[in-house]
Amino acid sequence: MLTIEQIENQRKKEIREKREADAAKAKREADSTTLAKFLNNVESRIYATISKQLVDNMFGGSENSGTVQLQGATISWIKDVSTDMITLTVVEDTGTTTTLTVPIGTWAF
Repeated sequence: MLTIEQIENQRKKEIREKREADAAKAKREADSTTLAKFLNNVESRIYATISKQLVDNMFGGSENSGTVQLQGATISWIKDVSTDMITLTVVEDTGTTTTLTVPIGTWAF
């Protein structure tokens, strides 16, 4: 036999899971509105344009370095013509650093 406490705990768990499921459903519905889809698409295109401009400057521009601040992160790059390498560094607002080193012109698709 289940004790009253076990029954109460099971009921509380069911109520909590139902509340979480309802919240997840509401979020999915909010994210799937036409306006939400539109704003998500605009945001994606803005970031794509920013990243394209950054890459164009890194590989095609006459400058050998650059820095941009984006939502608390610092994105910087340095072109080392002596080694034909570009180093891209992203420092997040949390202090996490990601570094990517890419060769210049030594590979193609």
